[in-house]
Amino acid sequence: MADRKEYVKLWLSYADYFKSYSDVEVGRLVRAMITYRVSGEEPKFNGNERFIWPAIKRDIDEAVESKQLADEARRENGKKGGRPKNANPSEEPLTGISETGKTEPVFEEPKKPKGQGTKDEGQGQWSMDKDDGDYVGNAALASVMTAYLDKINPTPSQASLDELQGYVEQMGAECCLRAFDIALDNKSAKWSYIRGILSSKLSQGVRCLADWDELEAKRNKGKQQKQPATSKQGTPVVSEQADEDMGRIKRMMKDWNQKNS
Repeated sequence: MADRKEYVKLWLSYADYFKSYSDVEVGRLVRAMITYRVSGEEPKFNGNERFIWPAIKRDIDEAVESKQLADEARRENGKKGGRPKNANPSEEPLTGISETGKTEPVFEEPKKPKGQGTKDEGQGQWSMDKDDGDYVGNAALASVMTAYLDKINPTPSQASLDELQGYVEQMGAECCLRAFDIALDNKSAKWSYIRGILSSKLSQGVRCLADWDELEAKRNKGKQQKQPATSKQGTPVVSEQADEDMGRIKRMMKDWNQKNS
């Protein structure tokens, strides 16, 4: 049984990362954290939580390593006749060796999960730092992946996810989400169909949703120009040449009827 003093750190910053996950998924994550901390057993996730697990695992590993270093420092200090033990062990702070050789308390700062993007406050853009499927911190990529798993395929291949990530990086999340909606509307919710949509738009120069809208506007305008002109009453306007041709056909039919009557 694990030492009752052992624990798993649940950073307050995780609240932001858990927002896009359900209570069930968060529960599985917390249970996996405890199991991994006790036995080192890696969880096997099938849900969306597998995207955030690599960052959480790294935090646990670093916390364990930090504690081991602190314990080692205390043991070394004890050999040198360090300070007496605190009456309440639970209140005893972690200690380390400072640059001056003195034993000082160690204060740990919350860590940012690996893979978290950085946000430019001026432009609102997220930079990508992917590591072994870790999409934490890239809000755009996480939203696309979550939508794909929820709406298209809950058990996708890694190859399809890698391709999808490439389209997110080149065209943005909104274009990918629109492609999902088109596929669903056409009852073709599969990666090959979605890839065809995105590939076609990309080859036509679409790099964001505004490009897509502009392309559609030009196409619709072209269709309207090809349609025959209509009068104010809504009836097609017949050109003079067409009117002459129609008259000639009527005269030919009249002559033919007279000859055969």
